[in-house]
This record gives sequence, structure tokens and C-alpha cells, in this order.
Amino acid sequence: MQVQVSDEEGIISQLTSLRNRLWGDKFAMYLLDWLIKEWRGREHIYEKYKQYYELRVRMVEQLLDIYPDLIVQGEGFEGKSDRTKEVKAKEYPFFVQYAPILHYRKLPNEIVIEIDNPDKENMRKAVERLKRLNIEPLICFSGHKSWHLHVITYPEYATSKKEMLDYVHCEDTVEFTNILYKIILRKCDIEGLDVGVQLYKSHWIRAPYSFNVFEEEGKKKIGVKKPLNGDFYRVWFIPLNIVLLTNIERDIKKKEEEEKRRKVIAKVSRKSKKANLKKYAWIQKVLDNPHKIRDGRERLLWKAIAPYLVLKGFSDEEIEEICKEWIEASGAEWKSKYRCKVRSMVNHCRNYEKKTGQKWMPIRLSKLIEEFPDLKYIEEVVKSG
Repeated sequence: MQVQVSDEEGIISQLTSLRNRLWGDKFAMYLLDWLIKEWRGREHIYEKYKQYYELRVRMVEQLLDIYPDLIVQGEGFEGKSDRTKEVKAKEYPFFVQYAPILHYRKLPNEIVIEIDNPDKENMRKAVERLKRLNIEPLICFSGHKSWHLHVITYPEYATSKKEMLDYVHCEDTVEFTNILYKIILRKCDIEGLDVGVQLYKSHWIRAPYSFNVFEEEGKKKIGVKKPLNGDFYRVWFIPLNIVLLTNIERDIKKKEEEEKRRKVIAKVSRKSKKANLKKYAWIQKVLDNPHKIRDGRERLLWKAIAPYLVLKGFSDEEIEEICKEWIEASGAEWKSKYRCKVRSMVNHCRNYEKKTGQKWMPIRLSKLIEEFPDLKYIEEVVKSG
């Protein structure tokens, strides 16, 4: 992954040389133009911290081995407003090496404990407590006011590379890791944390050996996120008993969330069903007075009666029988066109609810008359009914 350039060249010359070699790749040229702009006038900063950028490449290579599609995001010296587009680390290795500040999204199986206090003693206490569970994190000082403890996790049974990758890419791994994180904090009694780094889905993490540019007394200062105990992320193989505990807590959480969701839906459904049936009471009056229907039977079945009966909870067979009796009581013959209309609308209502989780509502009387002025007489049917 390392970009081959001459060590004797300055950073602007290196980036310009790369730009010439990658001529034709518009996105690569865009990135390189941005990098050249960022480093121009700051060459001395790069020279001072050059060895850290080389170490950052090694650490990103370790992440790529776990997660080949790793997305990184570069940030300039002026902060977020100067942020570039996100890129795949594997496709643009020069960006990993030269971006002033590099972020990546937390890996699905990564735990990041942020101690929001620069006091080294707080960090030491947290690390000692983690060691009780045989967790030895990569310890990084943020370069400003906090400590980041990084741990990449695998279950104890994941011994082969395939099993590890299967675990990383499993859709439940993120949820499992977040519950595991809470269990670790509880067992280790660690306080004073910024849990957002771990639990917020959209959170970006600054890669080790990246700058932290911050304001202090009105001046911009630069700190570097430096690991204190090595140049690679630490891996923890989760003991089986903690895997089982995490799975139990995840299942409990899912059941609680499902029960809560079910109660909310049931409550909303009861309220909305009651309100809806009241709102569509005019349809019931049409059903109760078939002898007053002169015209528009097919449209009434399609737009109002069939969806109304679905809303009330009747089965398909019951709906068809009610509609048949209503047509015949109105003095008309139950024809195949009526049967087809009813069956089609009932299927539509059922499918709509499956896809959206919401009921398909019958047409309102005012809307019906607006669309079909010849059915205005229905107002009299409703009033007299």
C-alpha cells in the first residue's frame, strides 16, 4: 500500500509527481490538488511529523486486512468545512499517507472507549480494569483532551481467517459489539466516558497518527493522536461466557424493543381504527341503505366499500359476501365485474399494509363527489340514513 516516492523530494514535489503519474484519473487528480493546496506553505509541518504518516499507513493496512472496503475521510487544517469526499482506502493509498487528518468509521467489531479527561491516571485505572478481562487496548492520546482505547474483537471460536471475516461482515455484529461494549464498561466500572464514539452510527474516528487541530487562547494548535503502546490495533478474543452473556442481553433487548413496538402499534391502531371508522360512517350508511342507491355501484365498491370492510377486519370471503348481498339488495345483478373489482381492491389493501405497515384508507365522501359529481345524491342517502 505504501506509495513509492523519493524521500529526497519535498511533499509538494512528491504530490505533484504523483499527479503527473495519475493523469487521466479525474478523482485522483481532484484529491491530489486538494492535498497540494493543504500542504503548500506547511511543508515544514509534514517534515516534522513525516514518520507518523508512515506509521499511520501501517495501521490502516491492518484495518484493510480486516475490512477491505474501508472508507476513509480526509480533513484539512481548517476543519470540517474543508473536508474532502470519502474514498476507499485501498483504491487511493496516497490519500491515506498524505491527508493531514484522516478519519474512518468504527469497524463493526471494534470497541473504542473514549475517556474525556486528559489526566493520565484516569486512563491508567481504566486500562488496569480492562486487563482483568484480558483486554489490553491500543492506548492513544487524542492530542487534545481525551484518551482513546481501541480494541478489535472476535469471539473465542473464530480462529480461522474465514471465520473472522464472516463475523465482521455479519449484519448482527454491530449490535452485538455495542452490547458487549456496555457489558465491558459495567464489569470494569469505568466512568467519565464519551459513549457517542462507540454508539453513534454516524461517528467518524480519527485514525492514529493524525493531527488534532484545535483552538486555544485564540490560536490554532496541533496535537497528534499518538499510540503509547505499539503501532498496531489490539485484538481481543471474547471468552465464550461473555459471548453467551452478550447474546442473552441482546435477545432480552430485542424482546423488550419488540414488545414496546407492539404496544405502541396496538395503541395507535386502536385509536386510529376508532377514529377512522367514525370518519367513514357515511359508508356504513350506504351499506345500510342499498335500496336508495341509484347509480355508481361499481365505483362505490372500489373506492369506498371494499377498503372500508378491510379496515373493519372482515375476511376476504366475508367482504365478498357482504358486497354481493348489497348489490342484490340495491336491485342489481351480482356480475363478474363487481366480483373482480372487490377482489382486486381487497388484495391491494392487504399488500399495501404489508409493504408500508399502514392501512389503505377508503375515499372520503367529499373527495368522492369531487371526482364523480354525478354521485352527489349520496349526500342525501347519508343524511336520510
